[in-house]
Amino acid sequence: MTDVAGAVLAALRKSAGRARLKIGVFYRGNPGLLYSLLAEGHATVVAGDRFRELFRAAERLGIPGERPFSIVEARFTALPFRPSSLDALVLTGGLPRGADPATTIRAFMPFVRPGGAIVFPHPVTDGARGVLVRPLRVLRRGTQPPCRRDVLCASAMSAGLREISQIVPPGRRGAPWVVTAGVVGRA
Repeated sequence: MTDVAGAVLAALRKSAGRARLKIGVFYRGNPGLLYSLLAEGHATVVAGDRFRELFRAAERLGIPGERPFSIVEARFTALPFRPSSLDALVLTGGLPRGADPATTIRAFMPFVRPGGAIVFPHPVTDGARGVLVRPLRVLRRGTQPPCRRDVLCASAMSAGLREISQIVPPGRRGAPWVVTAGVVGRA
């Protein structure tokens, strides 16, 4: 299990608080995280807008009927989830590029039941335009650029998430990420 996957699973356990969850995953890379989520045995719907990555993940995972998951190709603006149908929503490859992080987070909130969690790992920076930021921007096309931890926290708060927590996975000095989680409030 990768350090980011461990941090995401810890955030899910803390925020969602149930043994068996119905999880929606917006998949944009990070197969280690996806495999770790599926290994937990939660009912999982995986959606993503990069067909080639979805297809590779499906090939490695086997036939969906053998495990409690399904894979659907979809844009983040038209996800295949019903309103309030998920216990948790995980964004595997950082926040998708949108107007701003808070607006992007807010777009995912209707799919999560009140009291459910939204969890997203995202690349972080100390705010300086260092050497690290440029390669990450190229690797993460379609993803919000790396930003400071406090900006991610403030974005989650302004989107309306409660009980926000952040976990910095150990051993990620070369490409630092932080896992942010928040609970969806009552509708």
